[in-house]
Amino acid sequence: MKDFATSLLFALKESQALGHAIVREAQIPPAALEEITFPEGEFKLRALTSVRHKTAYVVQTLGGSSEAPVAHRLLRLLFMLFALRDAVAVREQLSTKIDAEKASTAGNQKGIRH
Repeated sequence: MKDFATSLLFALKESQALGHAIVREAQIPPAALEEITFPEGEFKLRALTSVRHKTAYVVQTLGGSSEAPVAHRLLRLLFMLFALRDAVAVREQLSTKIDAEKASTAGNQKGIRH
């Protein structure tokens, strides 16, 4: 069995039952997720668990229903995947910027010109 020590599983609301079954079987910790649906149909998805240095799995069934058609489910899946990608990218960009500023400050203190 694969070691899932650095893995997280996000199950979108349409797939909660399947997500719980996968968590039990694979022994992957469930990841906290904020899902808000606004009155006009817009929605917000956000990981409440850090995904940095982790493998994130997202579970979303694509079988349509009257409450959530296939296109809506696919769109929510894509938004969640992009949100996870951005959660890692933002942190990496911030740490890179901070490291560059430290190097610049250290270089100036040593009399090195850029």
